[in-house]
Amino acid sequence: MAYSCAQLKELAVKTARYLAAGLSELKLAEGMRDAYVESCREAPPQFGVTPRTLACEDFRRHNFEILSFATFLVFGLLKARITKRRAFMRNKPDEAGISYFQEQLLHEIHDCALQLKCHEVREIILVKLDPKLEFGCGEPVAVADRVFDYLEANVSNRGSELRPFGKHIALALDPPRYPVLELIGMATLENPSRSGADHSEDHFRKVAGGGADAFALRAMTRR
Repeated sequence: MAYSCAQLKELAVKTARYLAAGLSELKLAEGMRDAYVESCREAPPQFGVTPRTLACEDFRRHNFEILSFATFLVFGLLKARITKRRAFMRNKPDEAGISYFQEQLLHEIHDCALQLKCHEVREIILVKLDPKLEFGCGEPVAVADRVFDYLEANVSNRGSELRPFGKHIALALDPPRYPVLELIGMATLENPSRSGADHSEDHFRKVAGGGADAFALRAMTRR
C-alpha cells in the first residue's frame, strides 16, 4: 500500500509517541540500573567495587540511548511496510516514502527527546588516560547521529549494532568501568535471563514494534 505524505507524517507522530511512552511503560532504564547494581555486588569483595549512585541526568541519558536504538529498530521494518504495488508482481519498497517517513520520525523523536529533557545530556568523552581514566562532557547528544551510527554498524556487519549500544549504555552507567559493563547493554537485547523479563530482547523490541503499530505490526521478535 502506498502512503501519502500526510499519512506518513501522521504515522511518524504516532510512532514517536508510542516509543516515548514505551520508555516509561517497560521501565528499561530502571532495569539497566538494577542490572548494574547487581553486577557490582557480584564482583569479588577484594576489588571493592561499589555501584555509582545514578542521578536524574543518568536516567535521561539511558532514555536517550533506548529511544535512539528503538528508532533504529523501526527503520529496519520500513522496507517491508512502506511499499508500492506492482501489477502481477510482489510489492516493492517505496524508497521515497521510506525516506520521507524516516525524516519525519527523526523530527518527532527529537521533539520527544526534548520533552524528556534529553537535550541537556552531552556525549561522554575520554579526557585523560594517566594516571587513571577520566571522562568529561562533549557535544550535546543527537538522536539522528546515534541512529545513523547504528545503521552504519548494521550495514557493515548485521548484528554489530549491539556493541555500540552496549558501549553507550555502559558509559551512561559508570564511565571508568564501561569496558566490563558493555555486557549489560548487550544483555538487554541478547539474554532475557540476565536481568529479568523486563530486560528481554522481546520486551525491548516491543517498544519499537509497538511504535510501528500504525503499520499494524505486532511486537517485534528476534531477528
